[in-house]
Amino acid sequence: MLFKRFFVVLKPDDRAYCVDGGEADGFFKFERFGNRGRVTIYVTGLRQPVDFSYRGMLVGFKDNIPSVIDMGDLKVDDMGRCISQWIFDPDDIEGKGIGLNDLKVCAIAVDRLGGGLITPLVGIMDDSYRNWKEMIATEESELSQPEQENPEVEDSPPKPLEDTQEAEETVEKETMEEETLEEKEIEEKTIEEKAEEDEAQESDKDEKEKGEGDHHADTGEAKNIAESLELKDTGAPEESQYIRSLKEYISNIISHLQEVQPFEESLDGYRWWKVENGYAFDKDHYLMGLAFQDNKVKYIVYAMPGKFNAFDQPYGGLTGFVCWRPAKGQRMEYDADGYWLMHIDALTGQIAVPLKPTPPPLFRDYD
Repeated sequence: MLFKRFFVVLKPDDRAYCVDGGEADGFFKFERFGNRGRVTIYVTGLRQPVDFSYRGMLVGFKDNIPSVIDMGDLKVDDMGRCISQWIFDPDDIEGKGIGLNDLKVCAIAVDRLGGGLITPLVGIMDDSYRNWKEMIATEESELSQPEQENPEVEDSPPKPLEDTQEAEETVEKETMEEETLEEKEIEEKTIEEKAEEDEAQESDKDEKEKGEGDHHADTGEAKNIAESLELKDTGAPEESQYIRSLKEYISNIISHLQEVQPFEESLDGYRWWKVENGYAFDKDHYLMGLAFQDNKVKYIVYAMPGKFNAFDQPYGGLTGFVCWRPAKGQRMEYDADGYWLMHIDALTGQIAVPLKPTPPPLFRDYD
């Protein structure tokens, strides 16, 4: 299987979009696993968008003809950080006939009404394409010239967009869904799952009928567990809100979702609940877990289903999914089914790594 991985460092191109008093930077990480490709974007130091948005951008050249590839919106948190991931076909990106080896430029672009091409951060993969903006502008100018000289008659039928060369330059394209995962966003997304409880309950009934031995906690048990969170309310409004929301969320999860035992070897002090059809990348479920220490909830744990390989590790481990455990009937080996775990400290709300990380093997029998 063909495997390839490389990084492209981003450098400031327009400092007007940097956080005041700082400088933006970051990188694009490109990976190829056979016929699957993945780009992980990591950026820091960008100012919060107000009347504009940020977009990921790739530029490829084939026979010196540029193709601009729009990677979709990028979400930047209030600290100027962005972590995003994009999946693509490494041999034919977005159906443009551009392969991974044809890419010459990657960038963070600004999308705003009436604005030209603005790129706060740019990564150049080939020095001979440092004038890439001029090359794009020249190509667009050449494409638009014939239309001005030979305008079409109004009654003539329009040519299909896919049959014209201009289709190669349009930025209105179908992109794979961009999945953004930030440290705080997980909690915000999962708190909103209350609206999905009815659907989850129906799923729980089906599982009970299968006799798997899993169960729901009753209201009293759920309340006791939520109250066991190792949290201290100092009275600050934002802290009080965080604590109330977290306790309510955990109580809802425990009361309404199915408790499961998903792993081949149980983790001491951990309990797990299955969340159906949730915010779980392209998976049909994920797990929410609680890790107890001295009868107190020490960590909130999210487990994303995935194989034990580099391709399935969420965001390459950048967002805390650094520990993998095999599912029932599986072993700790390449491509086995299991879950990638991320721990959040219940006291601080920050990502923690209490378990030893398990770097994924690059391929079978890789040592």
